[in-house]
Amino acid sequence: KSSTVSDIIYNDKVNIYLFWGKGCPHCKEEIKFLNSIYKDYSQYFNIYTFEVWYDETNAGLMQEFATQLNETPKGVPYLIIGNKSFIGFTSGMEDSIKNEIINQYNNKTTDVYQKITQK
Repeated sequence: KSSTVSDIIYNDKVNIYLFWGKGCPHCKEEIKFLNSIYKDYSQYFNIYTFEVWYDETNAGLMQEFATQLNETPKGVPYLIIGNKSFIGFTSGMEDSIKNEIINQYNNKTTDVYQKITQK
């Protein structure tokens, strides 16, 4: 199920934003991976997912987030953890993603969406 911006909360956890496409096999694998680490890592993060292939509002939001990070998303999945992004997904990225969750949590990085809304 896709999130909406009204779902976004700020607390002591890092917010993770996943922009994905319905029918995208790499997105499906990344969602499966994130679900698999949820039990062990959920104390560190909140996760928000936005389907972008069939939802223009979410596609615009992905562009806004990418602009804030000085990036041009080249496709999905597009995962943002704090101020670090991952484009695409392979099992080789799993450790980097887990490490980034802990790193961003420990450093209390300003959330990318907070930066957009504080403009």
